[in-house]
Amino acid sequence: MKNVFLLIGCCLLTLKGFTQQQTSASDSIQLSPELYFKLLAEKFSQTRKLDVSYGTLGSTKFKTYLKERYVDENQIDHTDEVRVNLNYKIAQKQRWKLTYSGYYNYQGYHYNKPNNFNLDSDLYYFSSTFSFTYFSTLFKKPIVYNASLITDASGEMLGRVKGLITVSYILKADKKSSMGLGIIASIDPANTFPVIPVFSYTKPVLNDRWRIDLVLPIKAMLQRQLGHTGRISIGSEIDITDTYIKTNRIISTANKFEYRQTHVKSGITYEYLLKNKIVLYAKAGVLNAIRSRISKKGDSFSNDNYILEFKPSSTPYFNIGASFNPF
Repeated sequence: MKNVFLLIGCCLLTLKGFTQQQTSASDSIQLSPELYFKLLAEKFSQTRKLDVSYGTLGSTKFKTYLKERYVDENQIDHTDEVRVNLNYKIAQKQRWKLTYSGYYNYQGYHYNKPNNFNLDSDLYYFSSTFSFTYFSTLFKKPIVYNASLITDASGEMLGRVKGLITVSYILKADKKSSMGLGIIASIDPANTFPVIPVFSYTKPVLNDRWRIDLVLPIKAMLQRQLGHTGRISIGSEIDITDTYIKTNRIISTANKFEYRQTHVKSGITYEYLLKNKIVLYAKAGVLNAIRSRISKKGDSFSNDNYILEFKPSSTPYFNIGASFNPF
């Protein structure tokens, strides 16, 4: 599921720069692959050539439910997290591009007391994605198609093979604002929402000193450029933690499970461009979990299929990171 949100970024661009590719013969916007990936890297740090980050979550209390039966209440004193994203161009022509993306995530939990239903103290997740992107036009406006094949694993077992198909259509793009529509079709039986519509909108506000950056349902940001090398963003974005677990402590009928937490991070991000090559950034705010569940490996996380559910309280977060591929 983490890959769904990463590849949603492939449908949602900062479109202001598209006007740089307009032709004098018509008002149509010509989208080049180079511009597409440059603007994609601006919007999502995970799509830059290399992104490395370290984060920590503060103390949080959580209740555990086996199906709907209350089990216990526990506390995580703090959580450590390391993420690495790698994106590599395999081949590229004028209208298409083939890329590889690798993702690594480590979660280290520090519990207040032991519990049979707690997650392991150290969780690892790996994924590899091969993506084919095709650039075209429809009614003289850019449209982008993307097909991706995803394989993943944890530190304990191989995961599953999944697929994604995305389409992005640019409705409007001028020097000050942009608007686009996208759709994501997920080929994954464990995904509760196999089709996700997406809407993006960018517009300067407050005498052009700030910019509204909407990528619904993923994020809503208010951004401001600080000189030529800095940018500040205030708002909320959805994020996901996902991995596979092998244990005999949950139920007697299975020992291979998948853990997935969907949450909203609300706070502030500061990015600094260093020598036109590296982006240094820091994030701080509050994390609120939307859904945190465990199901059998390959089963859906819907109300009819999940086995274990956690209901954590809000917790503060802080992240620092660096990425190559400047915005």
